[in-house]
Amino acid sequence: MKQEFVGIVALAGVVSAQAGLSVADQNEITRTRCAVCHTDAKPLGGLSLEHFDAANPDPAIARMMLVKIKDDGAINAAGKPMPPADVYDAFVNALASYAARPPADPRWTVELAAYPGRGHPVVTARAAFASGSVVFTCNGATRHAAITPVDKAEGASAAIDFDGLSPTVRAIFSWCLTPAATK
Repeated sequence: MKQEFVGIVALAGVVSAQAGLSVADQNEITRTRCAVCHTDAKPLGGLSLEHFDAANPDPAIARMMLVKIKDDGAINAAGKPMPPADVYDAFVNALASYAARPPADPRWTVELAAYPGRGHPVVTARAAFASGSVVFTCNGATRHAAITPVDKAEGASAAIDFDGLSPTVRAIFSWCLTPAATK
C-alpha cells in the first residue's frame, strides 16, 4: 500500500510539472527576462515588473505581459535567446490564465495595444462610475497621456473616482503624465 501511495504522489508531480511552470519558475522568467528592463529605477514605459508575483498576479499586468510577449516578441528583449518551446508555452499559458481572471476592481478594464517590433505600446484603462465614465490612454512612444471623461451623468460632480486601478497600472499613468527629464 505504501509503494502505491508513493507512486501516486510521484505521478501527480509529473502531471503537475507537465501542466505548467511553478510559481517560482514563472517569477524567475519574469525576473530574468522582463524585470531586467522594467525596473523600479528605470521603469520602461512606466512599468516596473520587479515586484510581479505569479502567486498573486494582477490580471491587467498579466494581460499586458501576454500581449508584449506574444505580439511583440518581448520575451527576447533582454538579449536572451528564445526559451525552449515547452517553457515558453507554459509561461504564455500561465499569463493567459491570470489575464482571464476578473480585475480586482470590476469597474476597470485595462488593455494594451502593441506595435510589433517597435516596443511602443499604448495602454488604455476604462472605467464606469456613478459620476460618469473615464478613459485613460498612455502612449509609451511619445510619453503622452490623455484622460477623457465620457458619458458624464447629468448633475454629477466633475470629479471622477480613479481609485481601483492597481498600483502598477497607476504607476504607468503617473510615468506618462510626468515630463521626461532632459539631459
